[in-house]
Amino acid sequence: MLTGRAVGAETTDEIFGAVLDALHQLPEPASIGQRMATVGSSGRHPRAPFVARVRDHAITVSVPRDGTLLDALAAAGVELPADCLRGECGLCTVRVVACDGALDHRDVFLSAAEKTRGDRLCACVGRVHGGSVTIDTGYTSELA
Repeated sequence: MLTGRAVGAETTDEIFGAVLDALHQLPEPASIGQRMATVGSSGRHPRAPFVARVRDHAITVSVPRDGTLLDALAAAGVELPADCLRGECGLCTVRVVACDGALDHRDVFLSAAEKTRGDRLCACVGRVHGGSVTIDTGYTSELA
């Protein structure tokens, strides 16, 4: 059980994720405050190229090994809000409609339960290993 006003640690991504999940379980007015370092994950799989079908834009983009889904979408003219570019803020999160590979979450924004559910992905750092993904960005032509 976590008690007190502050928690500090130098640790692995897996343990840090467990700490964040525990903090999310605390009763109000618990809050998650400052982070003193970048805490993203290098992923569970090696970086590899993958393909993303963007259902609401009716396009397919290729994401290179050294690129991001966010960059591939921008190159194809699909603009998403983004800020941190490290998987911390969640602004670039897209809905996963289907995936025939393994989602490789490299963010700290989504909870462990959300990552397990597999229905969202942070486009700035998230990847797909051994397959492709179909996403929905939330775009509707009525808003254009």
